Amino acid sequence: SQLPKAALVLAPNGGTEYFYQPEHDAALVRRTVRFLQSREYIGAIFVAKRYGDIPGTLPAESVHLENAARGPDIIISYAWDADAVIQGLRGTEYASQANERGEHGSFSPIDVHNTLLAAGPGFQQGFSDPLPSGNVDVARNIAALLGLPLPKAQGRVLHEALAGTLMRPLTDYHMTPTALQPKQPATQLDMQRVDGSPLSTTRFDFTVQLKRLSADGKSWTYFDQAGPERH
Repeated sequence: SQLPKAALVLAPNGGTEYFYQPEHDAALVRRTVRFLQSREYIGAIFVAKRYGDIPGTLPAESVHLENAARGPDIIISYAWDADAVIQGLRGTEYASQANERGEHGSFSPIDVHNTLLAAGPGFQQGFSDPLPSGNVDVARNIAALLGLPLPKAQGRVLHEALAGTLMRPLTDYHMTPTALQPKQPATQLDMQRVDGSPLSTTRFDFTVQLKRLSADGKSWTYFDQAGPERH
């Protein structure tokens, strides 16, 4: 079936949500963004770079989510509370428009600070790595352990966690926390809580926390968390 004109297609992605507007209607995208910013359950908002600088948003390319051919027009992460405790476990988040509560792909530190386990003769035993890592690193490490060249792959080899001649000390690395924010916040919003009651705030902003790791003239940037700031 054919979509009606000015439609928005939503693709849930486990704590984040992708919005596609097939005609790339800039006015509709801006109205949608402004509506989302006014809702308490919405966290960070990114937009495709074709729409320029929309207040209270960052370009999708700032977190490597830009794809002109098939990328979404709007990307949102739902709000979270890392300090809330439910049944003895810390952290809550909204998950999707399907009314789920809790997922695996939000920008909450509860989701992002996840677990990577590695075992075998190529790894140190009983070692807890304090440096950031991500899925993008997996292929590089497998190739390094097998002695295979992989020059065009993204990510890094986790030398600090490896054993033998591939191991290097943690002191060889330098880590710098950094942050990204929209150039200007969204203001004069009709803010609402989850239950529909009004919020006294009228200003939406958010911050993306990153970790930059460097060694031997090379650097890698890891996403840490992103959360809304309503005033």
